[in-house]
Amino acid sequence: WQKLWRQHTSTSTASGPLPTVDFDKEIVAAVFLGEKPTGGYNVEISSAELTDSLLTIFVKETSPNPGAIVTQGFTQPFHIVRIEAATAETISFRRAP
Repeated sequence: WQKLWRQHTSTSTASGPLPTVDFDKEIVAAVFLGEKPTGGYNVEISSAELTDSLLTIFVKETSPNPGAIVTQGFTQPFHIVRIEAATAETISFRRAP
């Protein structure tokens, strides 16, 4: 967690301290879209469902509409969350409906 946070915030001027996570009760879920050529892209962990020992994390991606006015600069959309998942043995990422 420390390594991910340090890498993620290494170029940020206002990175803030490492968020506290109780790994006995929580996990950190993160999704990264990589580098995109413009603004207008987004990724969001929209929900998580725990069924027995399977944690399914639903991810919603959006892209700019053709012809949309967007920021002209490279972006790196991401979303990082803490999820209560003490009993999860398997984790699956799926696109949100």
